[in-house]
Amino acid sequence: MKNPFDPSTVVVGVSLFAIILTGGWALHQHSVLSEAAAQRDASIQTFERLSTLKGRWGDSPDIQQKRAYLMTHPALVRQEQRQKTLLLEYANLSKNEFDRIVGTLMNAPFVITKLALARNGDTGTISVEIER
Repeated sequence: MKNPFDPSTVVVGVSLFAIILTGGWALHQHSVLSEAAAQRDASIQTFERLSTLKGRWGDSPDIQQKRAYLMTHPALVRQEQRQKTLLLEYANLSKNEFDRIVGTLMNAPFVITKLALARNGDTGTISVEIER
């Protein structure tokens, strides 16, 4: 009977273990990289779809009218252009004006980054920051 701890048997066993371990690690890395690539592809498709929608929305005459309405409203007390956003603040709004401005903001495809609504009795204030 052969000695189980023969040096040639040990070398073959260690080599086989190293090959199995390396193969398992490579398979794990392949699955991780495949998942990351799939997520990246999904993100790129989402970005492209949103970019085309944003391009169509920006060119729409209806959107331009809504933007003009918001920018020229008589209750507009502050208009500030920032790097990528536009800050609009309205004060002393009646209930109807308040509802109409909120409806315009919510029904238009503006990307709103900040929105503050306050209603006190018959008057209200709105502060909104939208992407340009």
